[in-house]
Amino acid sequence: MLKRIVAQKCNPAHTLVADVMTHRVLCARTDTCIEEAHAVMENRRISHLPMVDQGEKLLGMISIGDLNAYPLGGQEQRIGFLNRYRFDGASGMGGMGDSE
Repeated sequence: MLKRIVAQKCNPAHTLVADVMTHRVLCARTDTCIEEAHAVMENRRISHLPMVDQGEKLLGMISIGDLNAYPLGGQEQRIGFLNRYRFDGASGMGGMGDSE
């Protein structure tokens, strides 16, 4: 929003939020898959996406950071498994779901 205030050469002290806010807000529903939400945010270059239920009631916001962090848990686990396999060998290795 600050970018719009600067781009329009408005005085921030006298600018109403309604004058610079996004009026047509994209929303994701609870049945929206993570990949779809991530693609929308990347393609539209938006950093936050409101989450609504089927009745359009606001449930919360999801950020691009939330979505970027989502697959990391699984990736870190796989990297750890592969490193253990590489350096410790296959003997004695549990499944990928085993904790260290």
